This record gives sequence, structure tokens and C-alpha cells, in this order.
Amino acid sequence: MSAANSGVERTVVTSSLIAIIAGKLSGHYGTDSWSDPNEEIGTYAKSKTLAEQAAWEFAEANDIDLVVINPGGVMGPTLTGKS
Repeated sequence: MSAANSGVERTVVTSSLIAIIAGKLSGHYGTDSWSDPNEEIGTYAKSKTLAEQAAWEFAEANDIDLVVINPGGVMGPTLTGKS
């Protein structure tokens, strides 16, 4: 793994809140909370859920320190200042 050999100590993945809450908008959520990709949750939610699960599986199999952030809606001005 070239990243680890180059001194990378941690990998950060930006996922989405939808990977946690799709199809279940009530209750408590934790590190083992996932949207169910087998349910009718839409392709975006399914892809974010499967991608994050794959990242965790890869990290665990390769002893990688992984951090995932799951933002909700990201709002504000664009970086370019254009709409």
C-alpha cells in the first residue's frame, strides 16, 4: 500500500447522512447504523451506503485508520461565488 509506505497515517472519507438515515428517520443512530441498500432507498442513498461500507471493510482488512464524516445538507456560497 503506497499511501501507508509514504507515511499516511489516517484516511478521511466524506460520506453522507443518507448512508445512515435513508428509510428510517426516527430513533437513535450510532456507528453501526446503516441505511439498508436492499430497501427502496434510491440510487444515491444506496451508492453512499455501499461505498462507505466498502471503505470500512477495506480499512479493517488493511489496518488503516479510517475516519468517516457524514454531513447532512451542505449549504452556503459556492467557492467561485457564482450560483
